[in-house]
Amino acid sequence: VQLYPEARCVLGSAPYCHLPLHVLCEVQDHSLCKVQILLEHMRPDDLLVTSHLRGSVLHHAYRKQARISTIQELIRANPKTVLLSHHYQHTPLHAEQYGLMQVRYNLKGIKVDESRFQEYWAKVVLIATTAFKLSENYHRAMEGNIEDYTLHGLQFLHAPYSIQRVATRLNPKWASTPDSQGNYPLHNAIREAPSQNKLPPFVKDILSAFPEAAMERNTQGEAPIFAAMRKGMTWEKGIKDIVRAHPESLYSTDQQTGLCPFLLAASLNEEATMETSYQLLCANPSLLKA
Repeated sequence: VQLYPEARCVLGSAPYCHLPLHVLCEVQDHSLCKVQILLEHMRPDDLLVTSHLRGSVLHHAYRKQARISTIQELIRANPKTVLLSHHYQHTPLHAEQYGLMQVRYNLKGIKVDESRFQEYWAKVVLIATTAFKLSENYHRAMEGNIEDYTLHGLQFLHAPYSIQRVATRLNPKWASTPDSQGNYPLHNAIREAPSQNKLPPFVKDILSAFPEAAMERNTQGEAPIFAAMRKGMTWEKGIKDIVRAHPESLYSTDQQTGLCPFLLAASLNEEATMETSYQLLCANPSLLKA
């Protein structure tokens, strides 16, 4: 490297178009010392180069189950590497198949290798918290308890739902932590739902960990039940879960219109939302008297 420093950014031949650091991180038992030597001669932007088929250096390292010390060095060199996505918007969190298998086992109640899972999970927390610190919803005052925002970071990265579910189960407190805009993980889940008429499956885990999330409003005064309605979610595809988690949400009023849930659903004037309005009224007929 000292003889030919420019070698650090010479791309390999097609189809992979690797940088030397990509190749090194592809080695299962690579030397941390060698990684550090290359990083000393690289610019931060060099780490944003992605190979044609396999993504960033962080994708490569994660895929080969690199130790957390290597992940820390790569992130320290350029934190923005955690934001890079590859095919199908896959982040580094999608890359380590062994770790994802451990996550699936955890959800099914199957025993896992605890020491290996803990090392894997430490990398998940590191990547998620680094990503959250790069989001607009981070504030420096959060640094002291940054791990509490791990779930926010996972949502910001669009991490696999299986990882988000395990995060909520292992650390229920994370579901009760708002970001700088007052958004709780439930708000984020509704806003980022890939389907316009269905809540993501891990929302039940969020509501189980923190039922009060159903009543929490962000700094704009938006409550989850109204955000879900405007997203197009119906009684059977999300609204029922919110109401059952916290029945008091039936009495809340929408910040924009002043309407209660069943009236807002009716005002949206769609067949699916009319059914939602009916179910909300059935859940508490006394609302008619009010």
